[in-house]
Amino acid sequence: MITAQNGIPVLLPSLDIEALAPLDEAARLIENADDLIFISVNAVNFALKAFNGKMPLSKQTRIAAIGSATASALNATGLAADIVPTSTFNSEALLSLPLYSEMNGRCVVIIKGQGGRDLLFRGLSERGAQVSEVAVYRRVVPQSDPQPVLDMLAQRQLDAATATSEEALANLLAILGDTGSKALQSLPLATISPRLQQCAAQWGFSRAVAANLPSDEAIVDTLNQLLNEETSGRSN
Repeated sequence: MITAQNGIPVLLPSLDIEALAPLDEAARLIENADDLIFISVNAVNFALKAFNGKMPLSKQTRIAAIGSATASALNATGLAADIVPTSTFNSEALLSLPLYSEMNGRCVVIIKGQGGRDLLFRGLSERGAQVSEVAVYRRVVPQSDPQPVLDMLAQRQLDAATATSEEALANLLAILGDTGSKALQSLPLATISPRLQQCAAQWGFSRAVAANLPSDEAIVDTLNQLLNEETSGRSN
């Protein structure tokens, strides 16, 4: 999408995903779940791989997706998401839905990556649910070569950056080192959420902006906004 708008995308992977074998009791937990919640597209894809393409669901299980992309991934596998937030796509949005206001006695299984936030677990537990988590993948730092990006930063050839998760941004700063990180922090940064925007600001980014939605289209729109402001500021 950046190329289509005459931009030059510079790629530096800062997060890799590795499959995890589910716990021995994971199939039993999922089969007996009243509610099954998928946290991300990766949660859908790696869960299907872990269970050889077929989730051990009962017909009564209510399926939730944290966002529209996750719901689409479920649909592509033949599973329909019964519950999808329509405003923001995060744990807070899911917890705000009326269907989750009273969960007393319901068995909930959250399909997710290793680690991450525990807000959904805590929120549902406090409402009376019996909550279990099944981690089907983990995030690791990839073996990326930062030198091309470091060279471009040193020569002031980069105009903006993007970040789609806190962990990816933290890894990126670690990969670039102190000098590279300082140069990156001076650039406009397009993020996918107000929470990530706030995190970036705390980590030294002077111009971090959150896209309206966590989508590729919204990120590109935010980049256009940031770069147009930069151009306008220089011309003044």
